[in-house]
Amino acid sequence: MFTYNQQNSPQPYDGWSLDDRNPKIIKSLMPLWEWFYPYYFQVQTDGWHHIPTDS
Repeated sequence: MFTYNQQNSPQPYDGWSLDDRNPKIIKSLMPLWEWFYPYYFQVQTDGWHHIPTDS
């Protein structure tokens, strides 16, 4: 599979280039990822009390 970068030259798709990612597709998948984050990966955070409240 090949993608085209900003210079319109074909290159192998490796998934690491931010220039080749489509924001519309990412936005359309966000509801799915928002479900996966707490329920599938079971993410828990701790240490919020260490963050200063004023900047």
